[in-house]
Amino acid sequence: MQIKSQENVWNVIGTGKTNRLVGLLLLTAEPVRRVYFDSPYLNKQQLTVIAGQPVDLRCVAVGGSPPPTLDVYLDWLNITKLFDVRRSFRLRRRTAGDADGDAGTTARGLRAVDVTTTLETRRFVARVRDHGLTLLCRSAASADVRSVVTNVTLFVNCQYHCHSRIITVVFTSSSFIHSFI
Repeated sequence: MQIKSQENVWNVIGTGKTNRLVGLLLLTAEPVRRVYFDSPYLNKQQLTVIAGQPVDLRCVAVGGSPPPTLDVYLDWLNITKLFDVRRSFRLRRRTAGDADGDAGTTARGLRAVDVTTTLETRRFVARVRDHGLTLLCRSAASADVRSVVTNVTLFVNCQYHCHSRIITVVFTSSSFIHSFI
């Protein structure tokens, strides 16, 4: 079997076979190691935003083979379409601990591909009625690899702008000017 592109390698992994020798590369289905939200407005498990204002928000999955599919939900509503997908790949030396051996020893000649999958948006806008809802990020690599989930609670602040207006009414018949604030 000849692999023409990186995408074909991942398609071979997704066939349901957990181990497949492709050329000199051994592909193994692996679960996502970590899923987390990232935002400048995130404090522990709470995302604090102002109603009606767009926020930068990212859902990041580290690891996973094949690369995971990420979904973001606002309670039960799937809002994944608001996000753009980005993947980065990094080749690293596989240690024996990666292949059920002694942790810390390096297995000669073997490499592992670390995948980071990111869903990100600058368009997430919360409404006042979203206060207290849960944002959930779920990764799914394949049917034979478990999903990993993380969530945060949405805290929506209101910001009111008061504009003072001066209305001037001119009564021509009585020849006086009256102002209302």
